[in-house]
Amino acid sequence: MSDDLALTGPAAGVVALVVAAARAAAAEADLLNRLDGVAGDGDLGITATRAAEALAAVAPEAAALEPGPALRRLGRAIASGAPSSGGTLIAFALM
Repeated sequence: MSDDLALTGPAAGVVALVVAAARAAAAEADLLNRLDGVAGDGDLGITATRAAEALAAVAPEAAALEPGPALRRLGRAIASGAPSSGGTLIAFALM
């Protein structure tokens, strides 16, 4: 994942924050998978990586929106790009 997103628009700051948080989680994918494997199916790191990729893909589009619609757009991106139980919960929180 590239760290060089150049975002402009009304929601650029909030979109950058969400993308950065997702990238930070994805950077710990192996740890998240191990922890999730104790009580779940062990795919949380995979979900975090897919979510970060989906968010980065729509970040420029979302940044151009107002913050509320931008967060909904990010939620839809996670719902379609990382449709696991964890991804669904995070997507729902953003929408």
